[in-house]
Amino acid sequence: MVNGDSFSKETKDLLSSINIKRACCNRVFKCAVNCFSSASDACSGSFSDLFECQSCRAVFIRGAFIACGTVSSPKHAYHLEFSPPNDGLAEYLSILLDEC
Repeated sequence: MVNGDSFSKETKDLLSSINIKRACCNRVFKCAVNCFSSASDACSGSFSDLFECQSCRAVFIRGAFIACGTVSSPKHAYHLEFSPPNDGLAEYLSILLDEC
């Protein structure tokens, strides 16, 4: 499932297909995937009001990873990287990751 030095599209597709049981988490996941996949200015603000349960933050990060993240192969030093489409999303994701 690892292609070269980072996870392949197939791995991200598999992560996308994992069932999210809570409705609030499912909404947060879809929001993250949509916002981090596009350069929409409507997606540059805070998403904290969407987080209804303890799992919502992790699901949001998962959606962001699927949309714009990469991670290096475990054969080398681990390296996680996100390439958000705008500065607002980059800042928000940085704060969220720091909190986690």
